[in-house]
Amino acid sequence: MTCIYYRFAAAYFLLLLIAGCSTSPTRQESNSSFIDRQISLANHHQQNNELATALSHWRIITLIEPQHPEAAKQQRLLESKLSGQANDSYKAGKRAFKSGNHKTARIHFLTSLAAMPDHQGARQKLREIQKIRMTNAQNKKSLKEQQSVLASRPLNSDLKQYDPGQLKALANKGLYEEILRHTNALPDSDFPSDVKQFVTDTHFMIVDELISNNSLDKASSHLAAARKLTPTDARIALLEKNIATAYYKFGRQLLSTDINQGIKQLEKSLIYDPSNQNVRGLLKQSLLMQKKLSKITDRK
Repeated sequence: MTCIYYRFAAAYFLLLLIAGCSTSPTRQESNSSFIDRQISLANHHQQNNELATALSHWRIITLIEPQHPEAAKQQRLLESKLSGQANDSYKAGKRAFKSGNHKTARIHFLTSLAAMPDHQGARQKLREIQKIRMTNAQNKKSLKEQQSVLASRPLNSDLKQYDPGQLKALANKGLYEEILRHTNALPDSDFPSDVKQFVTDTHFMIVDELISNNSLDKASSHLAAARKLTPTDARIALLEKNIATAYYKFGRQLLSTDINQGIKQLEKSLIYDPSNQNVRGLLKQSLLMQKKLSKITDRK
């Protein structure tokens, strides 16, 4: 029973480590020391340009001490900055939406809401994008019969007679796996330049989809295939950063329920972004906690 208690206590400590300090004073903590702690956290997040998180700490202070001069000043300053950021992201999202790039537009609108959760323009545009997505999903469902027809149509193995029109038809319907199924039968070294670029683009599209679905190991595999085809493509570095961030977020979530798997995800993140100090710091702390938990388990 004592062992279970210690394991629970250790896991709870890890949760506090990941989520940050509590946002309410403990019984042993006076309002004054609690406010000092919130100020320290707010300054830390501001230095790291995490303005929304910093603002939440200043707001906590004003709830406890409404006349606190520094808190009121910083709150007004950050609200102004975040409002500007939200509007800038909203405008960028509108430009992307107008050009038909709904995926990029959605990212900008979500960024706008992260800075200003009550931004009605961004909310409305996200609803429009969701409606478009639902319509496209319905259209895609109706095209499944066409998929079987396209898949059964053999591609000529003679590259001189390679059918780029069929590849484009598959891409227009979002059938990226079908493109790879056809082209995987051909040696990479024999791809003509236009086909090689087309296949690389297909891998990139799949990587984006897999990252959004949190299928990170599969995304890594497709990114490796793209790197093999076109190692100098500038998009590879960006996707590596995205995969690293996704592994970090996934690992951080897992730490509170499965520390071993969480550590594995953090280690994978460092493969793609080895200089990320946030990941390194969390991994170091998690390894120490893993060691402590292991010692507790060994006492059974």
